[in-house]
Amino acid sequence: MFKVMKEKALSTAAKTISNRYIHEYGKINQIHVDTKKQSISLELQLHGESDTIAIAVEHYEISADNNIIFSGLVSSREWLDVILAKYIESREFQIPSEYATILRSIT
Repeated sequence: MFKVMKEKALSTAAKTISNRYIHEYGKINQIHVDTKKQSISLELQLHGESDTIAIAVEHYEISADNNIIFSGLVSSREWLDVILAKYIESREFQIPSEYATILRSIT
């Protein structure tokens, strides 16, 4: 039960934080973070798109210096798979320190 509550809190926080960064492109409607598998699934609504887009992250890793690395990204759009592979896959993204502290406490 604690794992479910922890993952729900983490998913809610990830959705809120992520939407701050992508608001000019669209918004995340749903996100689920699985801390045991270290995977993420989300549903994204882009401006100008009538259908939602699904994205799955097979694995994420948080480094000691507060970077997050995503691998195994797959989406429901072929064009987005190309963008994810080129600009997101296996690259490090800095987690702001105020969020990293919270993240570490619940993962």
